[in-house]
Amino acid sequence: MSTKGLDYIIDYKSLESGTYEVDYHLDKEFFELFPEPLVEDGSVDVHVVFKVSLAALQFHFDIQGTLDVECDRCLEHFDMPIEGSYDMVAKIGDEATPEEENDDFITISSKDSEIDLSKHLYEFVMLSLPPQRVHPDDEDGNSTCNPDMLDRFYVQDTDDDDIDELLEGFDDDDEDFFDDGDDDDLYDEEADADAETEHQDGEDDVFDGMEMETIEQKLAKNPNWEKLKSLLNKDINK
Repeated sequence: MSTKGLDYIIDYKSLESGTYEVDYHLDKEFFELFPEPLVEDGSVDVHVVFKVSLAALQFHFDIQGTLDVECDRCLEHFDMPIEGSYDMVAKIGDEATPEEENDDFITISSKDSEIDLSKHLYEFVMLSLPPQRVHPDDEDGNSTCNPDMLDRFYVQDTDDDDIDELLEGFDDDDEDFFDDGDDDDLYDEEADADAETEHQDGEDDVFDGMEMETIEQKLAKNPNWEKLKSLLNKDINK
């Protein structure tokens, strides 16, 4: 028995007990049967061997082919090879609860005479996809991703040693600006309360005539600041 069309329904009650085989070729026409499919095109061959008995149907699926997928690295589409083997048992009888059913075990009503394999074919094909979908390397071990697309997403790593070397040029007061904020000295609730009281009492005139220096101005005095700032912002717009 062989089919290449949309005939994914098997009338098992018309078959005698025994073992049967059927072949399917899944392409764009097949994937369009499903709303918002994870994959919209491909070329996949599925060989199905199933055994019919009074109590159940036992299926074995052998899957091999390619799927048109988007590369996780460069976002271009390519044909990803897939393969896999899966087993499924369809018990004939009362309907199972949702907790009992899974990809490997389903229940079909004894009142039904057919089983539609399209949903199961789709699920097993999707299970054959690897978690990471990237262009394969060529025979020399080089990536076959689109280099232009990689350049758009490429961000060069900043050398931590370079930053550490530049930070050595800052005194302790400067380094406070790079603190993670966990130091109690950076946030003193009692000091804040005292400052608020002084402000309310009109005593903030103690700052009259003082030139307040911004963080940027303070850091700019250090000769290493421009180099450090350049490293921290490196490739930020790439």
